[in-house]
Amino acid sequence: MHRVRALTNRFDVSAEDIAQMYRYRWKVELFFKFMKQQLRLKKLYSTKEQAVWNQIYLNLIAYLLVELWRQGHAPTMDRGEFITLLRAYLRKPMEALLAVLHRPKERTSRGRRKKGRTAADSPQALEAAAHPVQVSELQLNEA
Repeated sequence: MHRVRALTNRFDVSAEDIAQMYRYRWKVELFFKFMKQQLRLKKLYSTKEQAVWNQIYLNLIAYLLVELWRQGHAPTMDRGEFITLLRAYLRKPMEALLAVLHRPKERTSRGRRKKGRTAADSPQALEAAAHPVQVSELQLNEA
């Protein structure tokens, strides 16, 4: 537990409630930091109240999409690639973005191989074949 002292003029609120308010405030601060750094929200594009709310809502949607990606609900790509993709498809139909996200990989990497050599011909495979292992000697650790 981390102890913190806070000064307040709210005598009607308990210390636990004040601590909870600061936790919520910190989450809001982290959200705006994320918007500025990751979503490149450097300035508000309008001073009209509705435009400011629209910009915050759009950034909130982008933030939630990135968080869904981080939790494993989107294809594997790094955060920067995902945000770039979101920017590119911002004014396109959602179906177009989903099609890009769920398309199969164009190629799969099998690593670098020497010409004329298969995986079974590799030095590691040949060495392993020279030292056969009996099944009774294997120990499997199940996690």
